[in-house]
Amino acid sequence: MDSVVNFRMLATALFLIASGNPIQGLPKENGDEEKLRNAEERIFRHILKENPEFATYYSFHDYNDKLESFSLEAFQRRKMECNDILNSIKTINVSNLSSQAKLDYKFLHSFLETYLEGFTWINYGALTPLNFLDKTILTQSWVYRTEYIDEKDFEDYFKRMDSIPRRIDELIHLMKAAIRLNRTSHLASIDRLTDELQLFKIQASLFYPIKLKEIILVNHIPNDTWTEIRHKIQNKVTKQIAPSYKNFKRFIEEEYIPAARPKAGLSSLKDGIKYYEACLKWYFGYNITATEVYNLGVSETKRIAKKMKEVMSQLNFHGDLKEFFNHLKDIPEFYNISESKIIDEYRDIIQKRVNPVLFNIFHHVPLEEVRVAGVENNAPWGSYGRNVFRVNVRWPEDRSTFTMLPLTLHETNPGHHFQVSYSNANPIPKYRRLYLSGKYYAVPLALPNYAAFMEGWATYAEFLGEELNLYKDPYELFGRYCSEIFRAIRLIVDPGIHAFGWTREEAINFITNYTEFPIQQVEIEVDRYITWPGQACTYKIGELKIKELRSIAEKTLGNLFNIKDFHHQILKNGRISLALLEEVILEWIDKVKQSAADHSGGATVKWLSRRSSFTVMSTIFTSVLLTSYSHIYLPLNIL
Repeated sequence: MDSVVNFRMLATALFLIASGNPIQGLPKENGDEEKLRNAEERIFRHILKENPEFATYYSFHDYNDKLESFSLEAFQRRKMECNDILNSIKTINVSNLSSQAKLDYKFLHSFLETYLEGFTWINYGALTPLNFLDKTILTQSWVYRTEYIDEKDFEDYFKRMDSIPRRIDELIHLMKAAIRLNRTSHLASIDRLTDELQLFKIQASLFYPIKLKEIILVNHIPNDTWTEIRHKIQNKVTKQIAPSYKNFKRFIEEEYIPAARPKAGLSSLKDGIKYYEACLKWYFGYNITATEVYNLGVSETKRIAKKMKEVMSQLNFHGDLKEFFNHLKDIPEFYNISESKIIDEYRDIIQKRVNPVLFNIFHHVPLEEVRVAGVENNAPWGSYGRNVFRVNVRWPEDRSTFTMLPLTLHETNPGHHFQVSYSNANPIPKYRRLYLSGKYYAVPLALPNYAAFMEGWATYAEFLGEELNLYKDPYELFGRYCSEIFRAIRLIVDPGIHAFGWTREEAINFITNYTEFPIQQVEIEVDRYITWPGQACTYKIGELKIKELRSIAEKTLGNLFNIKDFHHQILKNGRISLALLEEVILEWIDKVKQSAADHSGGATVKWLSRRSSFTVMSTIFTSVLLTSYSHIYLPLNIL
């Protein structure tokens, strides 16, 4: 038992050390830096306390007896605490801070301010914390992530089980408010959920910790206690939990679904377009209109479609995109591979093609390996989390081999796995290492997770595959453009749905002309856009920002530009807003310029003037301008 306890302590200690936690014996920080570090510690503890299952996931066990609250009182408590932390750092004299501490200050200030601004929209998405993507009520992952070492751990576990009926009541209360205010979700967001509720059977085995009997034996807990634990779990499930779930299922079917909003887009709600643009601001960190996003999408889609046509010409094909997709499906080597072959192919791409060339563009390559696993659910083709690349093998016969490389680059190296591992190797504050997933339903009333940076980098990683000459033939290059145009058309479809009145069917029909995805996958994608307004736009917008900053650095620094240095500056701070990322890169450019001037003996060095085009990114590309919030449906020949 002592070894288990020590492992728990070791896991926490390693997290704290990696996070740059102050260590005794180092020089004491000045008063202002100490205030900043105290505030960072407060927000770290606040996040864990208010998200107890999440804390368990990260091996912090102080809140193992609690579940997250969805009461209105909890919303106000979180608001007050974050506002208090923000006020505490406003007393800091920023001029006394070191260069890194100044960046940390800006980050925390922006982090808190973004969250507090979201309370303007408390009566919107936050009222429905449940959809086919965010499954709060159906997720019991804390059951197998909890550590069971002694009897107190089981006591905490039972208290957590006792909280389930309370949480279900809170969810129903919120969702009834959504009905009353006409702020419900669209049916596309919840109809799959009803199917899962039908299949979901509440039984005691769901709440038995994995290998419970082995846990008890290892910790020398008497057999009578083992029997008592089983009986307690059975009793709580039968008398408390199962009736609560039954009541929730009845509420969804009889009250919420009949009240689901009839139109897919947010523009059908009161102040819906303002709400949508508040979601965009939450994701990007700056103001941008639905029109500007749409125009970027049109411009990028036209540019990428031209690239695809060039590849088609190389292959002596002269039809349109849809005809070429159909042509590719007639080539046996590109389709109809087995699930096991799909997994093996992804492993080979990572280990044999991608990893050997990473040192060409990075100073350091993290040692953490990524595992490939197959999943079958209503998920995208691929996803990443906790060193695992999850590949959707639900429809293996529809998986094209020529699109596998860009997805690998996006989800593993040098994409998500690489960026997370890279930042973990740098001393950043603890709270910035925590990734609160499953909160997109509440945006913009959520702690920011900087998805535009995360997804932007991963999309940029697909582009890096071109620079590394990884796309081995025209078909793979075409697959790369298939992936890129899919990111671009999201900038058309997402505002199309939420600002310009597109129906679900119009969005599906539009996408099918620009992707080789099977219709089932396209339907899931569109339902995702309906459910998470703005999230799908983060990929392209983030990538464009990184490319823009790289272009500025290359033009300004000339032969002083070093791609490895640039990538280090992009990744070293972990998740960051696009606005702060720009500050980091422009400051780095200044330092490189100054260093060159110093080494030149003070000689005058001419530089291109730097610029910040943050608020006018939409002017970078020429496009067909959309000037009013009217119903727009792009004819296919425009692209």
